[in-house]
Amino acid sequence: MSVQLKMARTGLGAVTMAVALAVCAPTTASAAPAATAGTGAVQAAVMHGVGGKVTAHGGQFVRERPTSSSRKIGSYRNGAIVRLACKVRGQNIHGNALWYKLWDRSGWLSAKYVHNFGYVGWCANGHRTADAAPSA
Repeated sequence: MSVQLKMARTGLGAVTMAVALAVCAPTTASAAPAATAGTGAVQAAVMHGVGGKVTAHGGQFVRERPTSSSRKIGSYRNGAIVRLACKVRGQNIHGNALWYKLWDRSGWLSAKYVHNFGYVGWCANGHRTADAAPSA
C-alpha cells in the first residue's frame, strides 16, 4: 500500500470520526435535563416561550392589546401551534380574562381559545402592561 493511500485513509477516518462525534455529541442546550417544575420551567419559558394550540373553530385573531375591541394585527387558524411569552388579565372572553402575549411576534391571543402546553408566567405586573393599556 502506498504512503499516499495510507494518508488518504487516515484522513478520511479522522474526518469520519469528527463528523460522528459532532453528530452524536450532546450540545449544551440538549444535554441539559428538561425543565419540569420550579424556576427551571419558568426560565425555559422566558427563553423559548411556551407552546400552545389555537382551539377556536373559526381560528383566532391576533390583537394589538388584550381586548377584542383592539386592532386586529393577524390571525391563526384552528389547530395552529403558537409560542406564548406571558399572560395578563384583560377583557373577559366568555368567562376567561387571561390573554397570552405572543413570544415570536407582537400581539395577544385570548386564552379562552388557546390550549397551552406548559406553564405560562405572568407578564411584568400580571395586569394590563404598558403596551396593553388602552390608548388615549
